[in-house]
Amino acid sequence: MDEFFQGMNLMKKIAFWVSAALTFLQAPATTAQTLAQLANRNLKITGEQQGGRVVFKLQTPAGSDVLVAGPPSEKNVTWKNTLRPALLSRLSGAEEPLVFTSVEHIARSRTLRFSGSSKNVSLVREASLAPDYPAAYLVDKWRIGPAAKVEALLSSFNFAPRGKSYSEIQPLDFTWTPNLRPLPGDIIADHVFRSPAVMLQKDSIFVALIPDLSYLVKNRALPLAMDLQLPQLPHPDSAVSLENDSTQHTVSMAGNAAPVLSFGFWPWKTRDHVYYQPDSTAAPRLHETEVSYAYYLWLEHRAASFPGALDAKTKTAGAPFRRVVDFLWEKFSPAYRDGNVGPLPATLDALAQRAWKQYAEQTWIETKLNGRPIGGMKSERLAWSNSLPEEANNDVWFNSRLQTLRTAYGMYLYGKRSRDLASMQRAEKVLNLALSAPNEGGLFPSIYYFTKKPPPLSATVVKIAKQKEPEQITHHWIGDEGGGGFGSDYNHTFAASWTGYWLLQWADLLPQRRQEILAFCRPYADFLLQWQQPSGVIPSWFHRDNYQPREEFFHENAETAGSALFLAELFNRTKEQRYLDAAVNAMNYMTHGILPRNKWFNDETFLSCSRQPFDFYDSITGQFPQNTLSMNQAAMAYLTLYKITAQPEYLQWGTHVLDYALLYQQVWSPPFFSRNLFGGFGAQNTDGEWSDARQAYFAETLLDYFEATGKRAYFERAIAAMRATFALFHRDSPTCYENWAHADGDSPGAITSLHWGTGSAATSFERMRERLGDAYIFMGEKPSAGGVNAIWIENLHFKADTIRFHLLSSLAWGRRATVKFFNVPPGRYRVKINDDPVVPFTNNLLARGIYMPLRRVPAATHRPPKYFYARSVKPLQIALATSGVRGNFSALLNVRPQPASKASFQPVPFRPAVDGWVANLPESYKKDGARFHYYITYKRGGKTLRLPAATEGDEFYHGEVQPFMFADCGDDDEAYLGAENDSRVSGFAGSRNRVADGEQWFSYVFPIQATTARVKITFSAAGECRVTAGDSLLLDESDAGRGDVTAHNFELTDPGLWANGRLVLSFSDADPQGGWGPNVGWIKVEEFAAKE
Repeated sequence: MDEFFQGMNLMKKIAFWVSAALTFLQAPATTAQTLAQLANRNLKITGEQQGGRVVFKLQTPAGSDVLVAGPPSEKNVTWKNTLRPALLSRLSGAEEPLVFTSVEHIARSRTLRFSGSSKNVSLVREASLAPDYPAAYLVDKWRIGPAAKVEALLSSFNFAPRGKSYSEIQPLDFTWTPNLRPLPGDIIADHVFRSPAVMLQKDSIFVALIPDLSYLVKNRALPLAMDLQLPQLPHPDSAVSLENDSTQHTVSMAGNAAPVLSFGFWPWKTRDHVYYQPDSTAAPRLHETEVSYAYYLWLEHRAASFPGALDAKTKTAGAPFRRVVDFLWEKFSPAYRDGNVGPLPATLDALAQRAWKQYAEQTWIETKLNGRPIGGMKSERLAWSNSLPEEANNDVWFNSRLQTLRTAYGMYLYGKRSRDLASMQRAEKVLNLALSAPNEGGLFPSIYYFTKKPPPLSATVVKIAKQKEPEQITHHWIGDEGGGGFGSDYNHTFAASWTGYWLLQWADLLPQRRQEILAFCRPYADFLLQWQQPSGVIPSWFHRDNYQPREEFFHENAETAGSALFLAELFNRTKEQRYLDAAVNAMNYMTHGILPRNKWFNDETFLSCSRQPFDFYDSITGQFPQNTLSMNQAAMAYLTLYKITAQPEYLQWGTHVLDYALLYQQVWSPPFFSRNLFGGFGAQNTDGEWSDARQAYFAETLLDYFEATGKRAYFERAIAAMRATFALFHRDSPTCYENWAHADGDSPGAITSLHWGTGSAATSFERMRERLGDAYIFMGEKPSAGGVNAIWIENLHFKADTIRFHLLSSLAWGRRATVKFFNVPPGRYRVKINDDPVVPFTNNLLARGIYMPLRRVPAATHRPPKYFYARSVKPLQIALATSGVRGNFSALLNVRPQPASKASFQPVPFRPAVDGWVANLPESYKKDGARFHYYITYKRGGKTLRLPAATEGDEFYHGEVQPFMFADCGDDDEAYLGAENDSRVSGFAGSRNRVADGEQWFSYVFPIQATTARVKITFSAAGECRVTAGDSLLLDESDAGRGDVTAHNFELTDPGLWANGRLVLSFSDADPQGGWGPNVGWIKVEEFAAKE
């Protein structure tokens, strides 16, 4: 297809796309009759008869069409063509036409039920009005008849506000999709459903299609996808003319069409790492099966214009997409927030300590420069990024992502809190290094590296005068990275401004260094003022020798926000008006030059793994590529200006930008990913990663906005974002993945460095911990409580001046926990925590946080079997052990075949058993060679916890089904051990064996199928063994005095030994009076039918 498009100019491509899309279009107008309706003050759902079909419509309360699932009907409408059928089923390579033929009003449930069928498939749509929201709620239930490969089952809706065609309403004021899809064959896979919605706005009409994630979790029978297609007209910025009559006709047809929104089952594959396309090879074969999905259709017919005007009463921007952002959080996050202690494998204290005492220690490097000690934590990525020798990996970075100065700030806070003077001293050496950067022209480079790793700065080296001093080692500063920038020869203002921002944070932290830091920052600020354009834009890339700017990011640049943030913060500390004026000018440019069309460009948008031409535009969705780093710094800059000026428009635009960035925050954790990804952030709309390390930046920004606005959702989101990176930690390692599921599978991203993962998360925790506490309680209207650290609150009760609750954790804590209270009315309160005595507190003390003991609750444990046995008569089982469990308890086994990167985990409930809980694996896994992985979650008191991984670095337990049974006696394998009489597990010959001596004995019980003709037994043992199977003596080694480990083989041919489905092998001491009894390492049991 790519070769086909080569050589075509723009208009020929447009003609091809449109003619391909319009093959089934231009349905004739018909007389319409309303058959059924549901209505409220927000919208109408209408079933309309058009000839032999029934058309679904979403209308304004006055009856004006907005979304139409079918062809146009009225003669006075201007849209005539549709880009996709309203109902599309593609089975075994063929599209099967399907329309609704009936609709009925189910009065009891206030539902409209649409029905339609064709030869091999049928569909029932149940549509109702969503309470509390301006939306319709739809459940589409497809039934597949004869066996067929299901390649697509789609529901589509034409956006034709008041019956107008696209040519009359283009360009739209606002569009949004979770990912771009620039080629005609692209779609938007559920791999990027972080906060999933397709949104459109024109004037006062705003619509959104929002998948029901709660329904998806339970009913994802196939991969899902969304889509948005705008009819392909010349780009509004294009000066291309129409070439001939044929092209004009094709474009005219597109102009008479309507944008189409789609959602449904659509197996997919990745294209070029960052896009998605349908994949018929992944289509499952279904027979007499019902599959379903659910979604919301949101409609506001009196929406504020985009990007929104300041509301005089609420002081907030009115852009309607923001209400969808709030809806996504309110509707779907509680299942992962209220009932979950977060994705934490340990306490945040323990995880952060790994950053400072393990990872930072492993990567620390230091020396002297100009007589001053300098140091840093290596990123170890410069050699490949800039094609330098391996020694360049002795590198220290100061850019927008790998910001060592920020990590060092967190290290200093940790050292101060824990009285670790060495950490504080190391952190200050990073500050020394940052201030040593050459800045003769004002702008300074972002990466430092040693020619070779310097020797440690020890007392021995310092005292020997003739020995080569570490400061004599060659030092290098280079402009920026080559892997995601323009390389060593260019300095980058986006990196330098972020470094400058953190230098100013250090100036507050260390007042004694304040003047030195300001002296370094002023020349850089003056450089920015020198190059700021009349529009307010500040260019990004300058050659390090002649300071000439590159054309890229010069005239149009969302990275301007980073420089505005730095300038505003510098004004805060110097009160020099020119810096504030420049910051205001820069943010005015952002407001009028970036926000209206969401041109959120920064270096990563075009120069990272999602490389695009600098003029890239997705005309099919009407969007530009965008990246969230510039959004975050813009939100920070708006808030800083608001605090300086108290002008409400800065808070308005700041919350607007922040809410737009929240479309990249994950409001759920999908069942097809094995890690808990709730609360993390994606990077951009041309990449697939989840829980990218930038979420640590957003966590702080969200908390700042909570404190400025009091909006509780920002507080909740801040906690989720702060904890998200910790879910990507290795269980027993200080390293952390940069992100998860970078392209299409359930797999980790790279381990980039300390600063973009472990360190960025730990720094946010250190900076936020005093403001958040370990747990929180909101009082007043709509009281709520939750955990920040690995902790939760249960049984919260308010009565007059008394507050009672339980403070619980399943992890070991080395200290008491801090509980912070918010919205506390003035007064004195009596607080009772757990079973401790009542303690009086004032409202001020509660707001500061109270330091209280917590109760540790028991955790479940799981020992994964080495093998599962395919021929077992019984179901294959997973066992879960518990102790001391009181109250409500439930557990889920989450299992999926391996490899199956796109398959969802299938939940299987545990049920009580004699010694704990068991869950049966689905029968489909019970076959020789089946491999799978699984994880276990359990609920204690309404809080969901996840068992840690089986081994270091694993995300889940692994299972393998074998044609034989295996008992690892040294592991005290509980799957087959019959605990009879006294025996023990003991070390022997470098391994652990089941041991019996003297009068001791033990048995293993193996399930055997009644149809088995013969059984082969192999075991490894030492000592004097007596082995019996039922009444049959297999081995008697009395007086053998065996000390060597020996393998024994036996074949049993008497089915009477397992007639009851059980074969019992008993081991005892063949010479109880002397020598050693049996020391059994393992037992293998194989079954054979008569002919085998």
